[in-house]
Amino acid sequence: MLVKNLMIFLMMTTLRTFYRSFVKRYRKLERTKHHPSSNTGASKKDDKYGKLAQLGNLRDQGVLTEEEFQQEKLKILNS
Repeated sequence: MLVKNLMIFLMMTTLRTFYRSFVKRYRKLERTKHHPSSNTGASKKDDKYGKLAQLGNLRDQGVLTEEEFQQEKLKILNS
């Protein structure tokens, strides 16, 4: 009985490790799919829109104040 329980525990631990590794790789792939780097042919205009969207999300989450948001927005638009 103890051996059976130990085998079940080891199988579950292995599956849990595999699942976490799979999810981590999947999320990384999804991030690169939705946020292509500048060397993949994304235009500067698209890059600016992406940066502005991220900036807006930070403001909405309360990470940036409205003043900080406006300052950073101007930097992006003027670059």
